[in-house]
Amino acid sequence: MKRAKRYAFLYVILLSSNLLFAQKDSVQALFSPPKFNIHYSHLQWELGYNGFVFKNNYVGGIGVDLIGAVFNDDANIAIGFDQGGTKTSIYSSLVSTIRVQSYSSFYLKIEPMLFPEKVINISMPLKFGVSSITYIDTTTYSTSTSHRRRVRPTTFPSVEPGLFTFVNVFPNVNFGVGISYRVALSTTSAVAMSDYDNFIFSAQMRLKLFTRNHRKIAAKKNDFYDPNDRFQ
Repeated sequence: MKRAKRYAFLYVILLSSNLLFAQKDSVQALFSPPKFNIHYSHLQWELGYNGFVFKNNYVGGIGVDLIGAVFNDDANIAIGFDQGGTKTSIYSSLVSTIRVQSYSSFYLKIEPMLFPEKVINISMPLKFGVSSITYIDTTTYSTSTSHRRRVRPTTFPSVEPGLFTFVNVFPNVNFGVGISYRVALSTTSAVAMSDYDNFIFSAQMRLKLFTRNHRKIAAKKNDFYDPNDRFQ
């Protein structure tokens, strides 16, 4: 838990830096009443590879933002899921251990984005989800019976802060890599304590949807918002 608190504290520092850089004049912003000017920008969809690092094994999988809505070009709110699995080798009986066979999570993501209009930009997603882990007990494997004891999925709430770097390859297509750390909000004895909190390495592709149509509609209403105005 000490390591989890350390990463949570680091995430808070990074998030605070993001909010500070987004201000036109940070000193003035500290003593001026906050002004909220929220504009819908576009829809966003993400697909990526996830590597879940557990105590005794590594599980590969995918992460998908089913749909996301971006506001002011620098804040994304999305829902999606993570899922991964692995097959236990027949030779795993040589190692007396219990390994994670599958992992899944359904989440709500809040993602501040720093300088999204730049070629290289940063995002700091925060996922609130319901996670599930399934184990395989390889100590029960027998070459004569080919039997393994499968532990039923254990479900628990989790929060997952992350840090990603994206490259704007095309106006509406971005590629990025990053790391996140899942922290369980509750625990049970059914799951190894070391596997509740774990690192996740990711490589993602981000697609921006319906950006042109929105700008045309906003222009007709004289309500077009230029994200570059934030830095002038």
